[in-house]
Amino acid sequence: MHPPDRTTTVAVVTTFHPEAGLADRLAPVLAQVERVLIVDNASAPSNQGEARALVASGRVDAIWNSANLGLAGALDQGLAWADARGAAWALLLDQDSRPLATIVEEAARVVAAAGGARVAAVGAGMTDRDPGRRPGDDGWAEERAVIASGTLIAVEAWKAIGGFRRDFFVDYVDLEFCLRARSAGYRVLRSLHPTIHHAIGHPERRRLMWRMVTTTHHDRDRRRSITRNRIVVWRTYWRREPRFVAADAWAFAKELVKLTFVEADRRAKVRAVVSGVRDGLRAPLGWP
Repeated sequence: MHPPDRTTTVAVVTTFHPEAGLADRLAPVLAQVERVLIVDNASAPSNQGEARALVASGRVDAIWNSANLGLAGALDQGLAWADARGAAWALLLDQDSRPLATIVEEAARVVAAAGGARVAAVGAGMTDRDPGRRPGDDGWAEERAVIASGTLIAVEAWKAIGGFRRDFFVDYVDLEFCLRARSAGYRVLRSLHPTIHHAIGHPERRRLMWRMVTTTHHDRDRRRSITRNRIVVWRTYWRREPRFVAADAWAFAKELVKLTFVEADRRAKVRAVVSGVRDGLRAPLGWP
């Protein structure tokens, strides 16, 4: 497997009504990869200005979807583009993430430190969570799953396991891909050295009784989608990945407490969660 570097790696950036500052957020990536692709999921024309300016400058390519294909559809388009270019790796980025200028170099270090065999994904360390390497510490970990933004995906692994699960649309697309890759014998790694700033949802610190908690403020539709896909993942992988399912179930319980006591529109969101559980239990298992 070729290690990630400027000649073997492209970047795939998914956009949907991106906020101002996209060009600044992508600037650290341009010198690290062979090419950048923006996959736009039918953003309003008023939100496409910076992306189109980057394309016009010759610095990036773009796919302009006429309909929202979701994260899964956009990532599949991006990986197919990477494969057509002969790239070995694709760096996945959300439109609001802020990667550092060392993200590809750090991924290459992790792949080398892990021996390089059958790696499907290398996740990035988060600037607000990971402490970085310490003396005597390898600074990386083997994971069950990593989030998409900041992750380098091996194009060969993406092809081998059949791409991303498009019926999930957005939520759990990345996590399910990693679990499926592990089921196929691939490894999922993550750097503990911070190389990206990425926020999930619209995080806000709120007081819950005697402690401060972080809540994401996903709306009711996202709550239903998250819960539906979460239940499908649990039903699919509980035998092969019991630790992941147990940890995610605990995370779900904590989310319910925060949703019930500190978020706005809580009754509607609780109903959405109940609906998502019902949908997840009714959904057929297996590859759609």
